[in-house]
Amino acid sequence: TIMQKRIFDALLQLDIVKFSLDCASLKCFKKIDRPLDIDINQIIQGLIEFRKAFKGNLIIEILLVDGINDKEEEFKKL
Repeated sequence: TIMQKRIFDALLQLDIVKFSLDCASLKCFKKIDRPLDIDINQIIQGLIEFRKAFKGNLIIEILLVDGINDKEEEFKKL
């Protein structure tokens, strides 16, 4: 929902924001998060834009799943 302007703007008012980003590749994202109509690339771009505008502390939480997103290739993408 970071791509929604009202959410983006509301989060800018906080001192600390924590996002969860478990995968950076579409294949991994579909396995772990099972999104309906959400594009991982839009989420990542939204996080990048948010980081540029946000003045507080940003925390990104990553859930590691054995055999899915625990390989070096996925870490590099993250």
